[in-house]
Amino acid sequence: MKPIAFQVPRQESESVKAEHDKLPHFYDSLHVHHDYQLTFIKKSYGTLYVGDQIIPFEEGDVFMLGCNLPHVFKNDPLFYNSSTILAESYSLYFQYDFARIDFNTLPDYEPIAILLEKAQNGLKIEGPAKMDILDKLPRFYNLPSLEKILGLLELLHTITKSAKLKPLANTALSTGRSTNDSRIRVVFDHLIKHYHEYIPLSLVASIANMTETSFCRYFKQHTRKTFSQYLTEVRIEAACKNSSRVSFQ
Repeated sequence: MKPIAFQVPRQESESVKAEHDKLPHFYDSLHVHHDYQLTFIKKSYGTLYVGDQIIPFEEGDVFMLGCNLPHVFKNDPLFYNSSTILAESYSLYFQYDFARIDFNTLPDYEPIAILLEKAQNGLKIEGPAKMDILDKLPRFYNLPSLEKILGLLELLHTITKSAKLKPLANTALSTGRSTNDSRIRVVFDHLIKHYHEYIPLSLVASIANMTETSFCRYFKQHTRKTFSQYLTEVRIEAACKNSSRVSFQ
């Protein structure tokens, strides 16, 4: 199965994206994205398909996945047939230079560079560092952007010092950019630049060269959010940032 090119919803100035998912089941299509992913499974269990491997996951597990690594957290069938249980997780998404640092050129950051290289095939994080991640990761969701960057650096440093790292895939099965990837990026670029304007569904559908119905299905498949949900989130985040700037004047 060819993985879907997934776009992590974020603003242009957002280096580290924190997500809290609490849903009937996790996003269940095999996908890739250009971000590293650090995920804490708070409530859920099922099967993780990652690269060329299939492994179980359960509550309390912590995983770090490399960029462009095909994966999907597929919930147990019980989650699809019950209305009383939910799948819950906390995740951080970030790219290699999230702190505007080239980790390969600064000796002090070499352990982090090695960690990110190992994560390209996926890692399950165990040992003392795991408890630190379980405690801190849920707090990222409401942090300002700079504190997310500093907090992520601290977490990565902790992992390099005290984590037991279990490799997942034997090969990352890396995939190149696809047409779908380019299409969703064009749509995101437009929304980020023009979020303060009136943006009708018909306009973004035409940018993607799709009908409105097809675009809605496409956008949800590639982002886990509806178009209106994402646009609302972008506007709220922008308003919060503008409010913060005013308070410092």
